[in-house]
Amino acid sequence: MTASFTWWEKTVEYAFILQTEKKVDFAAPLAGVEERAGDGIFASDSRLVLIEFKRSYDTLSSERGKFANFANAAATLSARDAHHFIVYGYEVQKRDDDKPWLGLAAETYFSAKEPKTLNAMFDAGLSKDSFNAYLDEFLRLKRPDGRSSGTISPTAYASVFGVSKSQGVKTVAMEDYLIHELKYEYTMEPPQNAHEIRLPGMGGRF
Repeated sequence: MTASFTWWEKTVEYAFILQTEKKVDFAAPLAGVEERAGDGIFASDSRLVLIEFKRSYDTLSSERGKFANFANAAATLSARDAHHFIVYGYEVQKRDDDKPWLGLAAETYFSAKEPKTLNAMFDAGLSKDSFNAYLDEFLRLKRPDGRSSGTISPTAYASVFGVSKSQGVKTVAMEDYLIHELKYEYTMEPPQNAHEIRLPGMGGRF
């Protein structure tokens, strides 16, 4: 029997890009956010999708602990999460002597609805204003990063995808989007060397 293999969140993210780029016109990677001061990250006609990458289905339950009250958050946002997905991996092996490979599955964050295909996720985007309103409310309903420290860890794999006819599909890390578009503050907190995102005008950390 072929031994199982190990994968991580970043593996899932890479696999997602590889699987979807065959049918979706991915544009060149975005220039550094700091180089685009005064410009929007995405084209004005972009529809935005939020995707979080998790190692496996078993890790999805950990998301509940990241909210002050998950039931309240779900009741508030589940009717508006059609653009917000979790993508996770699972091991596929058709026969005992086959080499296993990584399969991908996806569902909406709160309502747990599965898209017809991975590419169909890109059809669910929101306008910038609607997306920003959802994202801001989503973060305010969470505990500070789901941890007592109130920091955003570099291992939080979440990306914002902008889909437009003029630029194809572009993607940027959620932290960069928060800083550039929602004006969250980005700091480094010694000695833990941890990343912080602060809500604008508030002392709380996200």
